Amino acid sequence: MTRPIVFAFNSSGAETARRVARAVGGETCGLDGRVTGLDSTFDDAASAVAEAFRAGRPILGVCAAGILIRLIAPLLVDKRAEPPVLAVSDDGAVVAPLIGGLVGADTLARTV
Repeated sequence: MTRPIVFAFNSSGAETARRVARAVGGETCGLDGRVTGLDSTFDDAASAVAEAFRAGRPILGVCAAGILIRLIAPLLVDKRAEPPVLAVSDDGAVVAPLIGGLVGADTLARTV
């Protein structure tokens, strides 16, 4: 599996993003202007998530599930080839695998 990326969309999810990244051996990426102190930033969520998705990287978003669903929906083609995508609540209490059960999303969720 390629290195997971953990996206944080607001400052309240930054610490959870760091904890999740440590747990899964991933990197963190925060929304520019809203999240600081992570490995990198993004200013266009659709482009950032699409780039990671097309690269086959597992995606963990510290955000509402609906955000990730809307971002990845246009990219869905083959459930056997798509990377895991999971939504994590800001406090880390809830981890919801959205797609990728066939390629490790459930295992990744248990790890988180």
